[in-house]
Amino acid sequence: MVQVEGHAGAGVKGNDPVCAAVSVLAGTLVIGISRIAGLPQKVDQREGFLRTEIELGEALPEKLKILFTMLNFFIIGILEIKRTADEALTVIFESNEI
Repeated sequence: MVQVEGHAGAGVKGNDPVCAAVSVLAGTLVIGISRIAGLPQKVDQREGFLRTEIELGEALPEKLKILFTMLNFFIIGILEIKRTADEALTVIFESNEI
């Protein structure tokens, strides 16, 4: 599961570069999981909130490799935003065994 919530408060609502950057990364991840990795997911998206639960089921190893690569790109992007806008972003990693 990947979840993004809240507003960064780094700018006026609707004109916040940190929120925009996180939103683009999260939205691109969700689209890529479906279009590139070809994996089903349950997506909940509303104002200031996005969560995707990726359904691995009987996913083939090559699809998992694509997924893990995409997740790594997402994490790199989020951590880079955190590095440059530390006060505006909190990153929490939780792991559940597959």
